[in-house]
Amino acid sequence: MRFIFVILLALMITPNASYAKCQNIIDCYQQALNDLKHAQAEIKAVSIKADKLVKEYQTRLQRLEESYTKKMEGNAGLAQLSLESAKKDAKAIKALLDELGTSAEKVAKVTDAVSVSGDGNVGIGTNTPRTKLEIAQKHALRIGGAYLSSGDGNLAHLATNEWFNGHSWQASGDGALIQIYDKNINFYSHSKGSHTRLMTIKGDGKVGIGTGGNPQYELHVVGKIQGELVTSSDQRHKQNISPLENTLPKLAQLRGVSFEWKDKTQDVETQIGLIAQEVEKVLPELVSTDDEGYKSIAYGKLTAVLVEAVKEQQWLIEKKSTTIVEQQLSLQQQQGRISSLETRMEQMALQIETIAASQKQSK
Repeated sequence: MRFIFVILLALMITPNASYAKCQNIIDCYQQALNDLKHAQAEIKAVSIKADKLVKEYQTRLQRLEESYTKKMEGNAGLAQLSLESAKKDAKAIKALLDELGTSAEKVAKVTDAVSVSGDGNVGIGTNTPRTKLEIAQKHALRIGGAYLSSGDGNLAHLATNEWFNGHSWQASGDGALIQIYDKNINFYSHSKGSHTRLMTIKGDGKVGIGTGGNPQYELHVVGKIQGELVTSSDQRHKQNISPLENTLPKLAQLRGVSFEWKDKTQDVETQIGLIAQEVEKVLPELVSTDDEGYKSIAYGKLTAVLVEAVKEQQWLIEKKSTTIVEQQLSLQQQQGRISSLETRMEQMALQIETIAASQKQSK
């Protein structure tokens, strides 16, 4: 009987209206804890009163039983008075129940809603809170304009301008959503009626931006990146260093092309680049293949090939320049010999004319 009175008393304890204004979850927890301690004190005080009423009621019932046992057969009038007294007692008990609460079903709901363990842990929706504040219900916490919810063990949401319709989250305006699902963390933006996944962090450490949630590399970006890319290249981290050779003929086998992406969610402008399958045949070190079989080119590594190719080409140019200089010197020497021969031929021609003239005079 005492248990029923104490539980029914809990129905008289309503949440403080200031909870609705609470913006900080720690403040909410502290205020709830204070209110619950105050409620426990009230319940204890009323339980003393309830104990007294129960004892009085039990005494009167005992007297009624004795009266019925000893005198019911011999004194119908006394029996009638006892019956009327019992009815009055029943009416008084009902009035007390109405004063303390409404129904056992409602009491059970209040008991299940909030509980405080012996070590000060507060539970909402659980009678065995394992932390300072544990909320067992899904989709239950709102702090200001943000909602915090959980799923079936491996799902959690933190969102703004969203509401849960019992089956899924619905966007009520422009906002953002962070979803922790299994081992992944997803970041969304949303407007009314739609969500757009912006970034994904997978459990294996891979990060995807604009990839649709399935990054294939440690950092996988679909779109343009602005900034300075720095790559570790310290000699102290390297071994088996060998110079690249015959790079110029390899570059000659590559084909630069212009193209457009089939996926219209990517950059729609005309692109320029190389074909990964063609590069792989010539410089396989520049090509990687993801888990779905799609190939990518490490254009940054192509710089080393271009540097050596330029050096090879420069060597060829310098070699040809040296050859040209040598040929020019040889040509100049030949020109000098030719000029010398021409001079001698002119001298010989003069001599011949002189000899011819002398012979003519002698005749």
